[in-house]
Amino acid sequence: MDCLDFAPEGVKELIKTLSVELPLNDVAKREAVFEKLGFNVDNAIRIEKESMDPEVEEAQPAHRRVQKTEQKATTTVRRTVVHNDKT
Repeated sequence: MDCLDFAPEGVKELIKTLSVELPLNDVAKREAVFEKLGFNVDNAIRIEKESMDPEVEEAQPAHRRVQKTEQKATTTVRRTVVHNDKT
């Protein structure tokens, strides 16, 4: 708890990274990290597992779909107002 309260930002970022990589198994520590840093370790571990699963990557399309739209040729005219103030 002291580390989460008083450590510099770099150490807090290291705690976030290591809590997902190792993973952090203590539920009380996960809750403390969420309360102090606003980082949900449970969701981060779940997302990490899903991103490493090769079956999930195959289910997603490999390319981006773009909806084709028709564009009408329009001409635009730029107009400016000229003020002739002779004072």
